[in-house]
Amino acid sequence: MKKRSFKITLGLAVASMALGLASCGGKTLTATAYAVNYSSRSENAVIIDGKTWTANAYTDGDGIFKVSVEVNKGVVTNATYEEYFSYSRWARVSPAEAIAHPNDVIEVPNVYTSDPATSSSPLIPGELFYAKHIKIGDYMFTGTLRDAEEDSALIQRGMFINYHWDDMASKTSEENSSTYPYDLDDYLVVTETTTYKLGARAQWYFEALEKGQVTLYGDKDGKADTSRTYPLSLPTSGVAKTKSSDYTVWKTGCDALMTYLKGHKLSFVYSVDGGSYKTIRVEDGTYRYNPLLTLNTTTDYAKADETGWEDTGINRKAFTSDALRVYMTSATAAFGSVEYESYR
Repeated sequence: MKKRSFKITLGLAVASMALGLASCGGKTLTATAYAVNYSSRSENAVIIDGKTWTANAYTDGDGIFKVSVEVNKGVVTNATYEEYFSYSRWARVSPAEAIAHPNDVIEVPNVYTSDPATSSSPLIPGELFYAKHIKIGDYMFTGTLRDAEEDSALIQRGMFINYHWDDMASKTSEENSSTYPYDLDDYLVVTETTTYKLGARAQWYFEALEKGQVTLYGDKDGKADTSRTYPLSLPTSGVAKTKSSDYTVWKTGCDALMTYLKGHKLSFVYSVDGGSYKTIRVEDGTYRYNPLLTLNTTTDYAKADETGWEDTGINRKAFTSDALRVYMTSATAAFGSVEYESYR
């Protein structure tokens, strides 16, 4: 395979925009944004030796989120979403295969191997096994077990492996992921320099999963053995969380959010006035959002905080406030990229 730069081009960063029917001086445009949605922290207790930890809860790891909004005359007229599992779920290798080919896998000790919430019997921590070599799109990665002290935040979300692009050494000696994936998880969340933060890196990842361009390989002398592959470890419903029966509460929350977005102009930020006011809060078990707090810098924040709260219809149990911030930020980025043109 011909080696290519891993830089995501500007063309990929631009969201897909579909021109709809023009009406009364406006037109309907569709824009899409992508993001990594951090999973809930499992509150793993990190052991001081730097290489082991114990789990107190199960996690499928981070998700790769996509939101599309239709905009006409600066107002959202429709919104849709999808979220895919990350390698934390699909790069696992079965214990039987791990025993048969121990050099092909990375063992993660002392973690739950399935969700206690879906089991009728008590579970205790065990071992997960991840493929040492994976391919995403055209790019091959080799994994190493994360350091429990340095990467505790990632470990607590179930992102146990540092997958490092195999061609990294030939491109640069830098030990960070600002340009190339020295660490895949870090690389995906680097903020773009483009005007609208549409998630070009997450888009690359999402589309590779969407097209089935993901493979788990064995190991031969420290390199990928392309003659031996493993199946992706996914629920029978596949890579999409929306199709998994384990995520019905989450899906209900996302459906409510998409409904709430309709009819709104989006300018979401989480806090204003130096952090004195937050635009999201929970009341009676439901998320509420205050769009008045985001209008402009001359807003009377105290008055807006008294009068501007709207019920989103999203149950607090559906997902964390951090997830809601990711969803709203992505929707706002997509909206902003076509808002002006939607008036023309």
